[in-house]
Amino acid sequence: MVETRQRVEAPSLLTPVKDFGVGGRDGSMDFHESVESLKGAMGRVSDRVVGRERLVEQTALAILSREHQLIFSRTGTAKTLYAQSVFGEFDAQTFKIQLTKGTTEEAVVGAYDLNEFKAGRIWHRTQNSIVTADFAFLDEFMDANDMVLRSILGILNERIFSKGEQIQDARLHTAIAVTNYLRQTEMSEAVMDRFLFRANLGPRASTLNEMLIDRVYGLHNGRVIRPETPVSMDVLHELAKIVKGENPDRIIAASYAILFLKNQIIRKYVELITAERRKTDSKAEELYVSPRTIAKARDVLNTSALLNHRFEVNGEDIAALRFVLTTISGPDGNARGDKEQDIFFDAVDQVTSNYSREDLVQVERIMLINEFLEAFKSGEPVEAIRKRPNFIQIIFERFGLARWDEVSLDTFRSALTAMKVRNPAISQMRDELVQRVDKNT
Repeated sequence: MVETRQRVEAPSLLTPVKDFGVGGRDGSMDFHESVESLKGAMGRVSDRVVGRERLVEQTALAILSREHQLIFSRTGTAKTLYAQSVFGEFDAQTFKIQLTKGTTEEAVVGAYDLNEFKAGRIWHRTQNSIVTADFAFLDEFMDANDMVLRSILGILNERIFSKGEQIQDARLHTAIAVTNYLRQTEMSEAVMDRFLFRANLGPRASTLNEMLIDRVYGLHNGRVIRPETPVSMDVLHELAKIVKGENPDRIIAASYAILFLKNQIIRKYVELITAERRKTDSKAEELYVSPRTIAKARDVLNTSALLNHRFEVNGEDIAALRFVLTTISGPDGNARGDKEQDIFFDAVDQVTSNYSREDLVQVERIMLINEFLEAFKSGEPVEAIRKRPNFIQIIFERFGLARWDEVSLDTFRSALTAMKVRNPAISQMRDELVQRVDKNT
């Protein structure tokens, strides 16, 4: 067993920043006001569904990164109230369905168009289906048969509904799916990988939470209370574009050092959690974190920075990775003794203590040399390169070069091999880049 250790809780991503308002009288909002509007909406959800602070934070990350959330839950844990409360904070169209083994594909993507059917074409009328909805609540998710799961798969991941001749863009922004069990089939495993965020809600609550639940239930009798001014989907779409790097005017930057630490923390977490599992089952398989998840973890860092009104990821955002790597559990948003959470923070501690500032500077230098190499191979004009100070300092000034015709592949090899690298992981990265240079010689 992992020892429960005393650690400082990571600050909530949804704590309001009083320096920023929530919009002008005409309803217009700048970037900072939009962020606070979103945080205010999720704060109201947290007030109504007591004891789920971490779950709400995870949901906010899912919504802002246009990802989906899978919740494992027994009956009576207010999962329907939770999803309705979340989606009710937005001026949006929500698709809701309780899935069963007998649920047909038409119930999810729309009934057949009879006129098209008579003409010999299979065509679905997708209006008011999951294809045209902004949000989706998929109850008893794993009860769906494989045919229905197959239809959902493309919509969740590619945002496309494809069936025969019918290929239609799906509007779906985020889905919350709920299940009380897992079944192992090839199709269900494929769908599961589409959920970047997962939570496991137990029915137990602390004494205080039980009293708070009673109080909230007395005020609202379990009803969803719609806000007077729900968050516009236009606001949410603009924030999501920033997170996903789709707004060229508002780019959230992340240094190579931060991205290196992200990947090392994921590796260390896999190592530690696998070792923990093998204490009770020597044949337990290594935890699998897909390349898709590793890449999308960058969006989580971006979202954390955005919620903190920053356009650059820093070390504070690393803690947000726990919402992807671990299954959020427990009835209390700040529950102690959460094994996966503790292992995650152990991984963070071990990785961050293993790399010095100089190590991270070397990571930056290696990756900048790689950027320069790519520019050299692609024939990017030298004038464009010289506008980047880091490149000038590392290559042009260091080697006294001023023109592309003075640069060769040996220039990059010399720049890399001249580095005095002590950390094994960084040395390996440097050597792999040298091998890439040699392959192009």
